[in-house]
Amino acid sequence: MGFRTGSYAKIWSIEEQGNRLNAKISISRKNKETGGYEQTFGGYVRVYGDAVSVFKNCGEGGRVKLGDIDVTNRYNAEKKVTNTYYHVYTAETVEARSADFIAVPDDLPDDGLPFN
Repeated sequence: MGFRTGSYAKIWSIEEQGNRLNAKISISRKNKETGGYEQTFGGYVRVYGDAVSVFKNCGEGGRVKLGDIDVTNRYNAEKKVTNTYYHVYTAETVEARSADFIAVPDDLPDDGLPFN
């Protein structure tokens, strides 16, 4: 899954610019063959409106689910270059993943348990 509505993104850096933010994010997907994750999008996005507070609350290292987004581009005739801009207007906070632990009964004998 690349840069699209519903994607989960990790925030790497945030820079405030007036009423918007510039944020460096990455989006990855799991490779079913290798079990590892592959980056499908990485770069800077402009964050506006409701998404600004979500990105600020999550902070660097946090994760968000993208909502309303847009992509625009502009051609610079003098430099003969097309610049592409990624915009995020809404986002949701994603809770950190927690590890599941198995409760060990207190009356379990210590024989054969690791880390004795």
